[in-house]
Amino acid sequence: MTGTARDGLLIALAWIAIGVILRPFQDTPFIDDWVYAWPVEQLLLGRPLKVIDYSSSLNIVQALWGAIFCLPTGFSFVALRVSTWVAALSCLWILYLLLREFDVRREDALLGVATLALNPLFFVLSITFMTEVPFLAGTLATVLAFHRAVVRRQERWLWAASLLAALSTGIRLPGVALPVAMTVALLAHTPSWGRQRLRFLVPLAAFVVVAGMVAWRIGHTEHVADLSLIGSAPATRLRYARLHAVQLLPQMLVGEATFVPGALGLALLPLTIACVHRAHLIAAAAVFVTLWSFVGVAAVMDWPQYPQLASGATWAIEELGATEQLVPNYGPFVQPPWLTWSITAIAFASGAVVLGVSLRRPRTAGLAFLAWIAAVNALLIAVLWLLHDRYALTLIPLAIVYLLAHEPLRRARWAIAVLALSGLYSVVGVRDHLAYNAAVWHAVDELRRGGVSASRIDGGYVVNGWLQYAHPEHAPRDVDGAVAVPFVNVPGTLRYQVSNSPVPGSTVVATVPYVRWLGRSGKIYVVDHEEPWPVRP
Repeated sequence: MTGTARDGLLIALAWIAIGVILRPFQDTPFIDDWVYAWPVEQLLLGRPLKVIDYSSSLNIVQALWGAIFCLPTGFSFVALRVSTWVAALSCLWILYLLLREFDVRREDALLGVATLALNPLFFVLSITFMTEVPFLAGTLATVLAFHRAVVRRQERWLWAASLLAALSTGIRLPGVALPVAMTVALLAHTPSWGRQRLRFLVPLAAFVVVAGMVAWRIGHTEHVADLSLIGSAPATRLRYARLHAVQLLPQMLVGEATFVPGALGLALLPLTIACVHRAHLIAAAAVFVTLWSFVGVAAVMDWPQYPQLASGATWAIEELGATEQLVPNYGPFVQPPWLTWSITAIAFASGAVVLGVSLRRPRTAGLAFLAWIAAVNALLIAVLWLLHDRYALTLIPLAIVYLLAHEPLRRARWAIAVLALSGLYSVVGVRDHLAYNAAVWHAVDELRRGGVSASRIDGGYVVNGWLQYAHPEHAPRDVDGAVAVPFVNVPGTLRYQVSNSPVPGSTVVATVPYVRWLGRSGKIYVVDHEEPWPVRP
């Protein structure tokens, strides 16, 4: 067995062991993944493949991927979560291959893979059917194929990279950054080969495939309700972007100038603390001061700021998974200012090291490709207002490759120590998320076993989205008969509420306790707004 195969087996065994011990595959949706699960369910019911109107992604590739894992036992979120867990493992394998192809030492490559694997954001999204991890797998596969194309001067790898870019865009639309970055890299960084036989046009074939998927999507969207007043709906976001994108671009660029370095700095802390050298200090100090100057500009202009681990993020101080805030009557965690600024300072210090290395001229066309992907993605983040930690995930493994391709790890023990803390937090944070989520759905199940129909249960965004919006035959209706789902497309509540706290003037008919090891423990309350429960139909 070769060294690469042995390391790949080691990575797989470690990842599988975590899954066996943690058992994170609950048969419930997570944040938005009920939107992406809907077409899978329709396929397995023998219906044509369609995309629900609430989805902002093309969704085709991920739906087919999830359906493969559901075929043996039928539709379930367990199978869909396993499909993403497998996609996450492929991310780790591909990242290892990339690092080795960029001549990163074996030990450093394994620590780079561990940095992604044990990152709390990557870790929690790996047990869901969200789009971020499958998209990341497609992105990394595209980078690997393109790097092999330009190193080996083999056109078949270039065509493979173009196809993978198209498939990635079929999961998330920001994948359009991939063929754009490939074209620029071929023209600017491999002119002697990239311009021959018009090879720089090969990546544009991805746009033809994507155009076909977009045309298909237009005619295969299931329209459930009027979403014109919903800010997160695709059509609304596009309308706002057309009206305000240029006007708000300076504000968003300033926000991004602190958001992206902070996200990368926090994620790459195990590596930056192990590779930083005195030779880096001048450049890192200059970047560090510049980042704080953008914070000052935002404060003076009264523009929003986007600190790391803030309330509302997928990875926040109070909770990993952003589940509690999507359940009614959430009491927000008030983060002390000193904690916010301390986290920001650490993230900026680490991010300054990452940016200091990134500002160097890339040594190869493959590294140039990474830089262009990051640049186009950064522009999309600003233009489309994607300043949320989930949207920065794509940049993390790219930054890992770029950093380790330029700098060796000088203090591996430091990296291992920080990774141990990160891994412990990830495992315990996901365990806490699972405990809370199980309590919420146990409360929903209690209501349904008591004879309460799904159309009268308000469990918040995820519960209502899956039980009612994705299944409009169970949805409450307004006076005109239109679908009206609280937390999804209308305000308000329903008679029976699954709540984070008691509601004054209403009857608490049941409670479901949950215990978290890191966050606050408590109870989920089943509230009847009118009369005691259970009520038989």
